[in-house]
Amino acid sequence: MLNKTKITEKIKAIAKSGNHVDAEIAAYVKKTFHAAHLSCDKTGASLKQETKTLLSGVEAGLKAAGYKSKNLIGKSAKIIAEDTNKAATASVAAAHNTADKAKLALVKATKNLAKSTVETVDKKEADARQAMTTAYAELQKKTDIAERHLADVAMGIKEYSKSKTSTLKHSTRASLMKAEHKAQRDLLKLQQKSVQHCHDLMHHSKEKLSAWLHDTKTRIGHLHHKS
Repeated sequence: MLNKTKITEKIKAIAKSGNHVDAEIAAYVKKTFHAAHLSCDKTGASLKQETKTLLSGVEAGLKAAGYKSKNLIGKSAKIIAEDTNKAATASVAAAHNTADKAKLALVKATKNLAKSTVETVDKKEADARQAMTTAYAELQKKTDIAERHLADVAMGIKEYSKSKTSTLKHSTRASLMKAEHKAQRDLLKLQQKSVQHCHDLMHHSKEKLSAWLHDTKTRIGHLHHKS
């Protein structure tokens, strides 16, 4: 988890150095939050608190250095929202690609099965079905995590801004709101794209394959709702 004290000290040191302060802080925020994002991907932890901690550390560091920022807090929130969307989109896209390839292999194996009843062909279809099940389950997992991260970041920015109503300038709160809305829009876009891709992925013109895909989607969907 991110440590506010360490962030504060780092931001303070950068601000006091006087060398390309805005650019250095932006780079630090991006690097620090990206590492936190990757960590939360592995642990399943929420990015909401990480967002609030990083923004609070940036604010505290700037104040400690007496640095009159050009809305660096708002810029930091924008960087957080952008990095989250970029990482989330890439993660889901990779899972989409794997699932697409698994379906193509499954369709190919099913077609081959129709031409032969040899045991090795039966096994190839069984293996292809297992690969498809695994790929679809992973896609659902990656999609769930990506959507949760975007929602957490939007909420983290919102809660941070709300807690600082009396201390932040109006322009800074406005920029925080823009970053929050960006995360919300990115979440909606990802959800819409994922729904369409899932629909395309889990449908097929062949009745037998279509039924199996539907059953797989339903079964894995239930597992995710229980978790």
